Amino acid sequence: MSEKVRVLSLALLVLWALGCEDIPRHELPELYPASGPVGVRTAFTLQRNFSSDHTFPYWDASDLYEEGYGFTFEVPIDATPYWGGFFGIGYERFPGGKVSMAGGNDIDGINLLPFYVGMTARYPFWLDEEKWEDQVAAVWLPNEPIGWAPYIRGAVGGAALLNSPDVVDSTGEKTRVFDYQIFPFFEGTAGLEYRHKNIGYWAEVGYRFYIIPSTDDAAIGDDRMARMNGLRAMVGLTWYFW
Repeated sequence: MSEKVRVLSLALLVLWALGCEDIPRHELPELYPASGPVGVRTAFTLQRNFSSDHTFPYWDASDLYEEGYGFTFEVPIDATPYWGGFFGIGYERFPGGKVSMAGGNDIDGINLLPFYVGMTARYPFWLDEEKWEDQVAAVWLPNEPIGWAPYIRGAVGGAALLNSPDVVDSTGEKTRVFDYQIFPFFEGTAGLEYRHKNIGYWAEVGYRFYIIPSTDDAAIGDDRMARMNGLRAMVGLTWYFW
């Protein structure tokens, strides 16, 4: 082994122990057969909410906002090819309109800024498990990741309400639907990713449940917790850093 290889190998071991790998791949390609565990994940989202059996004026937010759309930006950090964590932020829009159960009144849409953390568990079919079990060097993956990986994810967080929506009745009188606040939520999803080296193409479906505290001077609820929950679909890309 050359002096350069020995020096770079020692440096790589130190950096790996500290949780980072920033030696350029071209400097020591034999120690970088695959990508690292950190990346950037972006997606387009759609949510279809479940209607409730509540009647006016004690409706749920799911009755007012049947569907929404938006996008997310996440940073996944994998501890192993099988599991890891992530944190993210996004934007969501739930349009309003006329709501028949509210007497045909006009409801403003809501704009949300979700922020959250979570964990991912996956089974990477692309992983050479035999080499992974025998791996002792400071390399995250023993082979290039090319193939499928089903996964499940769970997340918790909050969504900041970016506007104060109103309901407008037939006389033109306005009443606030919600005050400015943060809606806590939890989410569970299942997905499938096809990874080709440092790029992953994926789609997932899941369930998100928003908890919306009511207020005395808002139109929704009656001193109780409202909800907005439904099925959620996402498609996106992940760029894994080398």
